[in-house]
Amino acid sequence: MDDNELESGLKMSWVNANGLIEEADLLYSHNYFCRAYALYQLAAEELGKCKLLTYSLTEYYLKHEIDEKFLKKYGFRDHMTKTKIVNALLLSLVTLYQKESGNTPNFFKEIYSDYFNSKELNEKKNHSLYVSIINEKFVLPESQVKSDDAIELKRKVKIYRETIKLFIKPKTFFENLAIALKIGREKYGEKASL
Repeated sequence: MDDNELESGLKMSWVNANGLIEEADLLYSHNYFCRAYALYQLAAEELGKCKLLTYSLTEYYLKHEIDEKFLKKYGFRDHMTKTKIVNALLLSLVTLYQKESGNTPNFFKEIYSDYFNSKELNEKKNHSLYVSIINEKFVLPESQVKSDDAIELKRKVKIYRETIKLFIKPKTFFENLAIALKIGREKYGEKASL
């Protein structure tokens, strides 16, 4: 894949994530909390895909071959990995904020927990869509996902979106970032990384 294709994928993923959020908001406003929850979680995953594509663009300019195999290796199709990617980005930014200000944002523990519980988040998404079996009993989505779950995920996804928006840039941004990383690596070794 070339940089034009990667940039196109980034733009498409960004548009799709926003569409999922809009549709989830519509479902939420009509009290369809389970389905809204599912779409909010899918939007979080699509935002994780955006971050993966920004990484891939930078790696492309660092002369790495980017293809479908590369993207798959880093989680392009893996729901839990994409959830981890978006939470890892937030954890990094919160850590920087904490070092600068000495304050820890209230939602830090939630993001930290979500990073390490991506499997449970994926299962909850599935429970929000399908009849499940829990403790040898069939259960409807409504018994597993409540309005509070949807409102909490809605809040997080809007934070994710605002964070990822910082990285929705033209491909020249990533080309310049790659140049800066090359200079940093020449001076400091592999410690200079994304």
